[in-house]
Amino acid sequence: MTSILASPVSRIHASWTNGDTLRGAAVAVAAALVCGCNHEVYSPPSRMLPLESAATLATGETGLQLEGSAHGAIFGVSGESGTLRVRHGAWDKTDLSGEVSVMHVDGNSVANTYPYLFAGRAGVKREVLPWLSLTGGLGGGASAGGGFFSPDLGVIVAYENPYAVPFLTVRGGVSVPFDTHPVDTGMAGSDPVGKFVYTPPLTWMAGGVLGLRVPLGWCDPSPCPVRGSLLGGIGLTDLAYQGSGAGVMSLAGGGEIVF
Repeated sequence: MTSILASPVSRIHASWTNGDTLRGAAVAVAAALVCGCNHEVYSPPSRMLPLESAATLATGETGLQLEGSAHGAIFGVSGESGTLRVRHGAWDKTDLSGEVSVMHVDGNSVANTYPYLFAGRAGVKREVLPWLSLTGGLGGGASAGGGFFSPDLGVIVAYENPYAVPFLTVRGGVSVPFDTHPVDTGMAGSDPVGKFVYTPPLTWMAGGVLGLRVPLGWCDPSPCPVRGSLLGGIGLTDLAYQGSGAGVMSLAGGGEIVF
């Protein structure tokens, strides 16, 4: 049993070795998105790299989407994530959605950190113009640094057509940590245990995604028979708190089926 007087590092290590999934569930994207020069951590977002154009579903339609992404902090470490998203045409030009994500952080932690982050989000997308949609959502999750919740807003611009749809997403949000725990961000083989121990702070986020959606089985007007899309994109996300910041490059691909 761990004493409440134990050092932060020993408490963290005990949590991970005892398999406490909520508290030792992951290095946060925060820890995953460490700036290699200073080992700072950031509270993670609830979305990784969303791939979606401005188009919404017809009322009553449902879309099931799977995405995979690779992430790398500039001068920092790297990781991979996967997202499963379900969206539904709730009413005219409005989608409601729910998604779950998991991220794996590459590398070996000096404290044997369990290298996964788990997150979920509920959101809405409203088509304002045929080429413009607004998005918003609220999510949260668990990491080695504790829990977090994260609201976000976004704008999507796209050129919708039957062949290849280019889109640009601009998004921003904040990640608010709670029940926080210190995280050792030192790397095995180069850093001693306890040298780089930090707690995730409230983190502001802003970024963009440039992507392409290729419709499969497109029809007009909707609703249509079963159809789908292939999607890909590249993104940049800036994380910041109290004058500190880090940039994260991401590359993602995925597919959606609509029925």
